[in-house]
Amino acid sequence: MKNLLSFNRIGVVIMLVCTIVFQQNVLGQCTNAFAFGTAAAPTNNTPLTISSCTYQQEYNTITGIVAGSSYTSTYDLGGCITVRSGTPGGPVVAFGTSPLAWVAPSSGTYYIHYNVNCVTCAQATSCGVTTITCTSCSSGGPCASITPLIGCGASIGISVSGPGTWDVGACGFSTPGLETIYSIVAPLTGNYSIDVTSITGGFIDFMWVDAASGCSPTAGWNCIADVVAAGNYGPMNWVAGNTYYILVDPEGTGAYTVSFDVNCPSSASVAGDCPQAIPICTNVNFSIDPNGYGLIDELCQPCTSNPNVNPASANSGCLLSGELNSTWYEINVSVGGTLEFSFGAPGGGNCYDWIMWPKTPTVCADIVAGTQAPVRCNWNGTCDSYTGIAGTIPAGGFANNFEPPLTVTAGQQFLICFSNFSSAYTNVPLDFFGTADISCVTLPVEFGEFFGERIRGKNELFWSTLSEVNCDHFDVERSADGIEFTKVGEVKGAGTHLSLSEYTFTDETAPSGIMYYRIKQLDHNGAYAYSKVITIESNLGEIGVLRAYPNPTSELLSVEVLLGTDANLQCKVTDLSGKTIAESTQAHSRGMNKLEFNVRDFSMGSYLLIIENVETKAQEVIRFVVN
Repeated sequence: MKNLLSFNRIGVVIMLVCTIVFQQNVLGQCTNAFAFGTAAAPTNNTPLTISSCTYQQEYNTITGIVAGSSYTSTYDLGGCITVRSGTPGGPVVAFGTSPLAWVAPSSGTYYIHYNVNCVTCAQATSCGVTTITCTSCSSGGPCASITPLIGCGASIGISVSGPGTWDVGACGFSTPGLETIYSIVAPLTGNYSIDVTSITGGFIDFMWVDAASGCSPTAGWNCIADVVAAGNYGPMNWVAGNTYYILVDPEGTGAYTVSFDVNCPSSASVAGDCPQAIPICTNVNFSIDPNGYGLIDELCQPCTSNPNVNPASANSGCLLSGELNSTWYEINVSVGGTLEFSFGAPGGGNCYDWIMWPKTPTVCADIVAGTQAPVRCNWNGTCDSYTGIAGTIPAGGFANNFEPPLTVTAGQQFLICFSNFSSAYTNVPLDFFGTADISCVTLPVEFGEFFGERIRGKNELFWSTLSEVNCDHFDVERSADGIEFTKVGEVKGAGTHLSLSEYTFTDETAPSGIMYYRIKQLDHNGAYAYSKVITIESNLGEIGVLRAYPNPTSELLSVEVLLGTDANLQCKVTDLSGKTIAESTQAHSRGMNKLEFNVRDFSMGSYLLIIENVETKAQEVIRFVVN
């Protein structure tokens, strides 16, 4: 009996312990009453912050959870986490201490509840950060490959197809296409816009967000525009020094191409510190005023960064008065050669001083530390608002205001600190010359020769590169007017090749007349840049159709024709079956001629316009549509 009673007492104790544990577990799996923080489920393995201030006894809502995917939920205050599906009080999917790993049994919306510990469902007096990570997702997604823009005016080309991972919908439309994200540091405070220069494939949504909000589909994207045609879109009110993300997201999963650049404010305050250096893409006028040295006085004196001995000439040293009323610029070399430029114009009467360093990842810190030596500088010897670097002193300039030219290579970058010694309120032109070119998009290739000629009725093109970095291929583009270019061929690039490479291309379909050609180089990441433009002129007697417009038309069809000699032209309009609708013959002079055809009485449909040189029998055929 004693043994039996002891056994029963042990059994009771065991039952009580089990009951207590069971009750504690149920109590810990709380159904909190307060909703706070909503996010779309992450699509990559980067932790996504749901909320930076979630209190215990609150829950987060997560949309777009994918069945079978593995997730980890964390709460930086510790405690217990309960994951429920369907509704805030729905079935418990997972329960435990933070961090909590769980697998979604079905797709849909989930609710994540946070509590002080695994026993009580009480609210705490402080809030914590909640995050969720998709541990079974890849590291892909648009945030995994954000492309930085060098600055305003940098032309960006995108070619995408297929499905994406986000559907932000900030512009009011679904965007299931493949997303692309760019980042840019605003050099000025003011209204920015997007200049779309070309677009194919359909509607593409442009959106932006302050990078401080994070990179996620729920970061609070602002719609710039729902774009289907070239134009200017915006504005975006940005603050100097802040980083912004630009999201480009097609409304379909087909093939899309778009080219655009960021347009900066036309007027704003100048940049007074090195980290906010303004990218210079071409000749520019900038405003100056007595704005001081900005937030940081970066120039010691004399020191290695700002010596009192000129590094390149017998002129006076660098900024001998230190950083006064400063403006900082970034120059990006796209084509190597001799870099020459000028600030201002002769006869202005103001003193402008400047100093120039090679740009490195740590250049701003090195300048402040006094350890980065300049490559050029000028202490304005004669105060006439005209200074720079030049092989030959420009007309009206003084030798003590100009430094010798600088030999540069493609891809090099430089910083310039411009000092407004005279405390002037004015605009200053910055003009570049010499054999080097600058751009906000550094060329992945350094072009050598590029020329072409007409051989046996075909246009033959020849070009070379002195170096290539990640070069994927070259597009050969042709134009009849030097403005609108069309791709007519493609040539494979050499990848990365730091010596001479030579290429040829035969344009077998080139029409007669003067044709314009350029080479578009594309790297493996889709970035591109252009060569110079050349022309090839066809033989005398051939007919060169420059353009036919408008097409489609309902009233007049205008055709611009280039002739190498005086000629009688027979113009004949036929339908697609070959039936002649109209015909005439008229004498025309050498050079450009504009022909007009009245189609008001034509039926709707497609027609052929055949233009023939009566003497040489050379022909051009144009297809047009009457609507």
